[in-house]
Amino acid sequence: MNNDAFLNIIDSTPLVSIDIILERSDGLFLVGKRVNKPAEGYWFVPGGAHSQKRDPTNRNATNFKYRTGF
Repeated sequence: MNNDAFLNIIDSTPLVSIDIILERSDGLFLVGKRVNKPAEGYWFVPGGAHSQKRDPTNRNATNFKYRTGF
C-alpha cells in the first residue's frame, strides 16, 4: 500500500477517545499531571484514544490502570 492510500485510511477512520472522571465520596476528583510533551506539566483526567484492535469490553479498565497505576 502506498503512503497516500495509508494516510487516506487513517483520515477516514474514526478515533475513539474516552476520558474517565473519578469522584471520591468527599467530592474530590482524581487528576494526573502529564509527564510527556506536548502537554507536559498540565493536569488531566485519565483516558485517551483507544486502539480499534483492542477488546472494547475491557478498554476503559485497561487504559485507566495503564495511565494511573490503580
